[in-house]
Amino acid sequence: MILDCTPAQRKLFQETLGFAARQVRRLIERHPDFYPMYTHKGCWKHDLPAWTHWCDGFLPGMMWIFCRRAAAG
Repeated sequence: MILDCTPAQRKLFQETLGFAARQVRRLIERHPDFYPMYTHKGCWKHDLPAWTHWCDGFLPGMMWIFCRRAAAG
């Protein structure tokens, strides 16, 4: 929920979050069995050692945010 912002800021926030949701949906549709960890030269990768996986929760976290926003209308 956005509490304290101008109409222009609210619009920018909504557009940005919408863009992110479309990107995540596109990733899932194009690579349903691939769990991305990071990008290298514009390509998704997931083959570095385990200690580099510090952002493993970002993708599912983003998906939860999009799901909650969709449910809220």
